[in-house]
Amino acid sequence: MEKLRDGNAREIGNGYHLLNILGVGKNRKRMVSLFGELYGESIIGSSNLKLLEALDFIFSIISKTGKILILERGFEGRGVIKPLIDKSIDSVLRLQALRKLLIKSREAEYEEW
Repeated sequence: MEKLRDGNAREIGNGYHLLNILGVGKNRKRMVSLFGELYGESIIGSSNLKLLEALDFIFSIISKTGKILILERGFEGRGVIKPLIDKSIDSVLRLQALRKLLIKSREAEYEEW
């Protein structure tokens, strides 16, 4: 266990990180668990490494063609975005409001795009 911030309670407590990846079928009526794991960053190094490892595992089993990856929170850093672009993985990321994007080498607020 390690110290984690509980976003709902707004306090620090003991726990593990959870990476849960779900897939939605073509009929969009059902979600299927593709990957789920509790982990400690102190053991693996970072959540980014765990996500990229999980994606490599998933895409070794299923084709990434026609798939769109949606990342909820905490994965908007360069350590994830660059590998997603390099691997041609279509994705939608939820960004924190304080993040800025570079659009054609110009810094932009998220409202601009």
